[in-house]
Amino acid sequence: QILRKIASSKMATTPVSLNIGGKVYTTSAKTLTRYPSSILGSDEMVQMYETGIVPFLDRDPDLFAHILDFLRTEAPFSEYIPPPETYTCLRLIKEAKSYKLVEMVSLLEAYHREQEKQKAASAASGL
Repeated sequence: QILRKIASSKMATTPVSLNIGGKVYTTSAKTLTRYPSSILGSDEMVQMYETGIVPFLDRDPDLFAHILDFLRTEAPFSEYIPPPETYTCLRLIKEAKSYKLVEMVSLLEAYHREQEKQKAASAASGL
């Protein structure tokens, strides 16, 4: 109900800010509410966006840049390009889970599995 209101209102394109681990990010409410089942798309967060409150989330601000990149990727979400480093990818999976971004978690886990297969194949061919 609230999300429909945002989608059809001026609020959809109005800049809103979030404080993630001490770093302020600004984007549109439409971007943050792209996945309503996520923490960022929750009714509680939407009400903060509408009232101009800058929510604080004690999460990794550097990884949030990747989260925001994913949210800004329209459709299909498979066009999002994950980070190539295994360590960053694994950390990002954990971070996406904390935001309840199920679609991003699925994408990253599939990407990570594929990278692991490629590494194993490469190692096997080098024997």
